[in-house]
Amino acid sequence: MTEPLLLPPARESIDEIPAPSRPPPHQLAAWAVDRAARSFPFFLNFVSTVDEAEADPKARLKPMPIPPPYISHVAAVLQQEPLLWVPKSRRMVMTWLHAAELVWRMLQPRTHTFIQSKKETDADWLVKDRVWFIFQYLPDWFKYIALDGKLTASYKYCRLELPNGSKCWGVAQGPDQFRQFTPSAILVDEAAFQDEFENTHTAILPLSEKGCALRFVSSARPSYFGQIVNSPIAGTIREPMPGVRQWQLGEGGHVLRLHYTADPAKDPARNGQEWNDHERA
Repeated sequence: MTEPLLLPPARESIDEIPAPSRPPPHQLAAWAVDRAARSFPFFLNFVSTVDEAEADPKARLKPMPIPPPYISHVAAVLQQEPLLWVPKSRRMVMTWLHAAELVWRMLQPRTHTFIQSKKETDADWLVKDRVWFIFQYLPDWFKYIALDGKLTASYKYCRLELPNGSKCWGVAQGPDQFRQFTPSAILVDEAAFQDEFENTHTAILPLSEKGCALRFVSSARPSYFGQIVNSPIAGTIREPMPGVRQWQLGEGGHVLRLHYTADPAKDPARNGQEWNDHERA
């Protein structure tokens, strides 16, 4: 039997409040929830993840690794950009980050989000082991305030519903999965590996004009996804920090290319020589 994970202490970024004027704890909690509802980067202070490489089961549950600057940067872009393409290296915490964004959006009542993977079983894994997991391990006091005292979510295969009526559904690839729905956000995971992605892209692109946040995320592979991110651009390519490049597509949409060197612990020019040697061994 798997030993249960331990809930880590909640973290609160309250450095902006001068110590003499800090409100009582209950007011501070309400302030934190209100701030988190308006700021996805701030919301990450309350998100927990699992470190699969940790040998000790009791130590696998860990806070979202916010300190690498690229994490907060990508989070800010996610909040700002309605149509986003994310070509990325492996093991950059992007699955956790995108799942956290869906939970953040679902704090608003009656928000309907989707995760699309090549296979339905993969989509279910993301709904259950990422989105539901993140919700479960939000601090209880946070959920109590954010959801008016209702803490329990309902999960069954590919379906997660929060007590405020918000939903996250997992679906397999294909352009017809979103018909008859009005999604608030769609995460298309590993889009470059979906055989039907071109038709899916054509079908759901108009949803972005209706307020639906679209996220197309994938590791590198020759594909229709690659053709889009490498299509003509508008303006110039920016590099806000090492390993991160951004540009606007000529036909609309924002690209955020995330290379492993964005993480100082993986960048051989900074602290990542040991990691690189291990990966190449």
